[in-house]
Amino acid sequence: MSFGLTNAHAMFMDLMHRVMRPYLDRFVIVFIDDILVYSKTREDHEQHLREAFSCHMTHEYGLLEAAARLSQSDIANDTEELICAQVRLQTVSTQRVLEEQKIDILYPRFSELARVPSVLTGPRRQIKVSRFRGRLWIPAVAELRDEILPDSHRSRFTVHPGRTKMYHDMKRHFWSPGMKADISEYIKNYGICQQVKAEHRRPEGSLQTLHIPQWKWEDIAMDFVRGLPRTVHRHDSIWVIVDGLTKSAHFIPVATYYTFDQLSVLFEKEIIRLH
Repeated sequence: MSFGLTNAHAMFMDLMHRVMRPYLDRFVIVFIDDILVYSKTREDHEQHLREAFSCHMTHEYGLLEAAARLSQSDIANDTEELICAQVRLQTVSTQRVLEEQKIDILYPRFSELARVPSVLTGPRRQIKVSRFRGRLWIPAVAELRDEILPDSHRSRFTVHPGRTKMYHDMKRHFWSPGMKADISEYIKNYGICQQVKAEHRRPEGSLQTLHIPQWKWEDIAMDFVRGLPRTVHRHDSIWVIVDGLTKSAHFIPVATYYTFDQLSVLFEKEIIRLH
């Protein structure tokens, strides 16, 4: 987008609201980074999609026009180039793979793959993700569990949950035999979680109840709300005075430069005079 990454989501929503205004709340909903087209039937959905794309094409957005002009021949040429690149990669000799020593953050070490002959000489198979009842299945591999459990426990979104909460959070996305026992063992051996338990702290005293006043305006609390826009009378703060019994409050406009003597006079005028 021409406006860069700054405020991209807000600009996208504002732009899409302008473009899709005729169809909003009819069959189009604009999210912060996506557009939803909903319909009751398949025929209506096809018609709604045509209208939505037609609306985008009317505003002449380059990305959609480029996608619309993409021909089958272009797709075929790109496919042929990918096939040629795949054939060239297959001609790499085993010795060349064994000599590869450079560490690449995007690809695994070829020397580690070369230790298993079936990786280089065996038939190629697509790696698939195993799922159990809609959840990602974790095999019984200790190294894999050692990576998943810390991420689910001490990330900035979880903030060290207990074993029960951590188990319920993980079981929504993962499944593994003995996962609950693994989580309990991990929490049991995690040092920080053991240090902050209640039994490792000094006993705290009982809660002390606040004194209940016997008469209104016998016990009061006050505070200042500062940093407000200055009024024509040069007031830029609010003096809040609350009664401890009735919880009634006075909000008195003041200024930050008021002295103690000025506040005393104001307190006598606004509080003592009335109560």
